[in-house]
Amino acid sequence: MDPLEEELLAVEAIFPECVRQDSLHHRQLLIYPDPDGACKNVWLRLSFPTEYPETAPMQTACSGISQSMIHELIQNSWSPGEFCLFALIDKLREILVNEPNDSPQTEEDLPRPAASSSSVRADNTNVAEEYFEFAISRPIIDRKSIFIGRAIEVHTQSEAHYALNWLKISDKKVARATHNIVAWRIMENDILIRGMPASV
Repeated sequence: MDPLEEELLAVEAIFPECVRQDSLHHRQLLIYPDPDGACKNVWLRLSFPTEYPETAPMQTACSGISQSMIHELIQNSWSPGEFCLFALIDKLREILVNEPNDSPQTEEDLPRPAASSSSVRADNTNVAEEYFEFAISRPIIDRKSIFIGRAIEVHTQSEAHYALNWLKISDKKVARATHNIVAWRIMENDILIRGMPASV
């Protein structure tokens, strides 16, 4: 059994109804730390890489709690090789008891890709219907500009293009950014290909 699945079974036994698995992307978890209490509208969505628990989970969306607090909770709950879901939920529930926040947002308010600006792949699948899991750096602010690094594993140049298109469709801030910089290193037919797309 997948270690994440084992952890989910244990967490469900202790915190029933707190964690929901994405039906399409089983490594995406929607966490309601207080589903029946005063903070029932507080939620966060985490993405667990296939390397978890060697690699930390990543936050992809939240409501009723700040991103910086979630980042801090992940840092304080996770260590390389250690499972952190139980500790994360436990610490979050502690915080909510002391600082309740009744946000009006619900699961329906989760960010979704904009279908109207999608592109179609050669196999007639819509890029907006896919999901690409990017690792995201902490923001760096320099002279009022905000820089955020994103990285993803791809195996072909076309997959890199699809991932980039998906990111621009899914994240309006990326689409509006005036200085996106993209680069890749890919092995194709035992040849290392380095470069940048013709247009970003």
